[in-house]
Amino acid sequence: PVFRAPEGSCNDQGRHARFVDVTDFLLDGIDFDFRSENAGGSVAVIAAGDAVVRDVAVEGTCRTQTSMFRMEIRNPDGTGLAESIQVRDDQDSTWMTGAYVGKDHSGEVTFRGCELSDFTDNGLYASAPGLDNGGDGAVHTVDSRFENNNVSSIRLGSTRSTARGDSIVVESAPDAKRTNLRGIRFRRGSEQTVDDCEIRFGPAIRDSFGAIVYHADNRGARVTNSHVTVDSDAVPAVKAFYAADEDSSPPVLDDLTVDGAAGRGFAVDVEGRNGMSIRNCTIEQAGDNRDGIRLAYSDECELVDSRVDVTGYPLILRDATLTIRNTTFVTPEGERHVDQMDAEAGDFRPETWRS
Repeated sequence: PVFRAPEGSCNDQGRHARFVDVTDFLLDGIDFDFRSENAGGSVAVIAAGDAVVRDVAVEGTCRTQTSMFRMEIRNPDGTGLAESIQVRDDQDSTWMTGAYVGKDHSGEVTFRGCELSDFTDNGLYASAPGLDNGGDGAVHTVDSRFENNNVSSIRLGSTRSTARGDSIVVESAPDAKRTNLRGIRFRRGSEQTVDDCEIRFGPAIRDSFGAIVYHADNRGARVTNSHVTVDSDAVPAVKAFYAADEDSSPPVLDDLTVDGAAGRGFAVDVEGRNGMSIRNCTIEQAGDNRDGIRLAYSDECELVDSRVDVTGYPLILRDATLTIRNTTFVTPEGERHVDQMDAEAGDFRPETWRS
């Protein structure tokens, strides 16, 4: 069946489809059509136990609305599954979230095989449970597709949350009041993992902190076995901001491939992250004056079994210490292989890369 909301029925409280304190709940194979004039209202499942939402599409929004789909499990022992959910923001909404997980989520919820596109305020907004007064329930996204979402396509913030097998494409910005397009954003929390994901940023993107971004309040996350293509000038593939918590765990990049035609700026830009680990990584950026890895104000970092091939400076150290093992640096002027080295800022001054 298809549920069609009547004209003038816009209500952000989910008056049309709101399921609260449900357990052993199933919503399967129903589409929600909110395309009538001034019609809308989020589809919300706020469960006290296990819940499944499957093969559901939501289309259409209205101005007073802030999200199109919401799912959370408020029982620490409960599990939720959102499978094959299709949500697209193609209406005149200036600040809209695709799928939202509220701060009281304390169980575990998985978004599998979902499609979230063209949102002005995050595709999957799942960092609220990581607030100090949040439930800290894990959120997982698996084999899902995200296109052209502002702020971030996937926003994780609770402990041990994951993104696996997802595809993120950013070719253009939705019509938002302000834009900062990020693929995956680690906001709050720790021990998150991104694995086997594909992220692509097209040449038209200019307003972005990066394809993968560690926010200052994130206390450590891993990116493994993933591929980031950046054709956007001055946009990093990975950006890690200065850690707000001195006890944060170091970010880890392992088996990450970065390629594309991006020019200027840095492929990997890290500040204030002691113990940063980059292992088994390949960084190749073909655009003019593109630098490789920048480490600033970060001690006891490591770069192991990797290759950096860029048109600018492959490695920039600023008030940082780095152990390098079995790593090759390539510039237009030539190739330099390092078997073993404990490097400091003075060892890789810019002039050392020029003959």
